[in-house]
Amino acid sequence: AHTEPAGTIATYTVAGYVRRALHDVGVTVERAAGFGTKRDMLRGQFRACEPRTGPARIPDDQPAPQRVHVFGAGIAGACAARTFAERGCEVHVIDPNGVAAGASGIAAAIVRPRLWIAGSGTVPDAEVVAHAFRFTSRWLDQYPDAPFQRCGALLCALDDRDRERLQKRVANPATADLARWCDAATASKLAGTAVAHGAVWLPSAGVCDLGQFSRDLLRHDRIEVR
Repeated sequence: AHTEPAGTIATYTVAGYVRRALHDVGVTVERAAGFGTKRDMLRGQFRACEPRTGPARIPDDQPAPQRVHVFGAGIAGACAARTFAERGCEVHVIDPNGVAAGASGIAAAIVRPRLWIAGSGTVPDAEVVAHAFRFTSRWLDQYPDAPFQRCGALLCALDDRDRERLQKRVANPATADLARWCDAATASKLAGTAVAHGAVWLPSAGVCDLGQFSRDLLRHDRIEVR
């Protein structure tokens, strides 16, 4: 959706259904030598998108899975496992280090949107992250007992230069629903302490105990953790 005509793509996979799916959205693909030990890869170029006349191809040889193995019991693995379980799959989660043993064990992870400076073109990665935050925010509402506090967050400017940088990001209409600028007095009141240069207020942000949430997500009749 964000790639201009003649934009290029590359992917390590050469599976037939991936090639067909890329073709369906307007990408001319070719097989190329892979990197490292990978024998093959795909590379392609977007052509001018044409209206699609039929449904997306769904591989006939790809039936819905009944059993799924998820490697890793951090927050990403726990979310994937819970999603599969809620769709009726038997899920085996494998992690020799245990649940949330790495970075996902943090007790107070901030959940907030990414802001960027609006320009003449799009910033696909930033837009994806902003949409991901909106989705995550709605998704967390499905778990009222989740160890998540929607307390809001402040991005405090460090000096005058940093204030100008943050104000440019807040002015981006793409994230107008997620952030607003606060002067020093308002920011100080929100923070409960002095904020000399103002701050960005993110009212829908919050903090989450990722370790506890990972464990909560993995408590399901169809999930087995090994």
